[in-house]
Amino acid sequence: MAQDYIISSSREHHGSLITQLVGMIAYNAVFPFSYADETNLVLEYFTVDSAPLTIDNALLRYKADSTIYKDVEFDKTGYFTIGVVHTENAPNYAHIRERTDSPNFIAITWNDQDQNELLLNSYFRWVNIANDDKGKTLENSSTHTKWLALRFRQLFGIDFTSGDEITVDQLKSLILAESGYKSQYVAKQFYEPNFGTVPDDLASRFLVLKYSDLFVKNSDGSYPTLNSILAFTGGTINDALYKNYDDFAAARLTFINKWAPWILTA
Repeated sequence: MAQDYIISSSREHHGSLITQLVGMIAYNAVFPFSYADETNLVLEYFTVDSAPLTIDNALLRYKADSTIYKDVEFDKTGYFTIGVVHTENAPNYAHIRERTDSPNFIAITWNDQDQNELLLNSYFRWVNIANDDKGKTLENSSTHTKWLALRFRQLFGIDFTSGDEITVDQLKSLILAESGYKSQYVAKQFYEPNFGTVPDDLASRFLVLKYSDLFVKNSDGSYPTLNSILAFTGGTINDALYKNYDDFAAARLTFINKWAPWILTA
């Protein structure tokens, strides 16, 4: 696998999981995942031979710039010969055609049945940000904390105090009251009816994954999505790769069962 990769998804879609998996395959890395935040399954980017894959060398990292498909450059120095980057921007086919190199692409789309879970992921990210705002006045807090404060007044008629004190019932009300997810700037790019079909001339360089399929598990224990990633990248399965995926899938299920079990039957 000597191919560079750009992985795209909205932040709530576990794009870091796919990025880490592709990075493991690219560098034949065998290690357990490390979590920066297990409350919403945020993965830490790993290191290879004690050398971190950093933002500076555009390898295995997150990039928000909307021109990423045109101008991201992979700094091929030393050990780092393969670029793996994650962005929240949906593919820009015109920009891709302007590139002189030929990276491959993986995108994660979502549909209506995924909306509640994605909102759960989103609200927990906001709650963590709100916790970082402890001690600040609302005026000096982040936009996420201000939004939670607004929703608490609208829905419950009370002030929002701390993310640590949010209840399961409050979280359910927040999720069910949210009707604008499809119109959010980032998320709407990956909504399946909006995402559309990859142009024929670029189709061989794209793997499009459905969020609703990410954690489907076959009766033999295999994951179709993981198999698709391996086939697309030319990678082979190993115990560490499978265990990381399986552990993440189990943690995701535990997380939902703790905070919003109704999502699994909605």
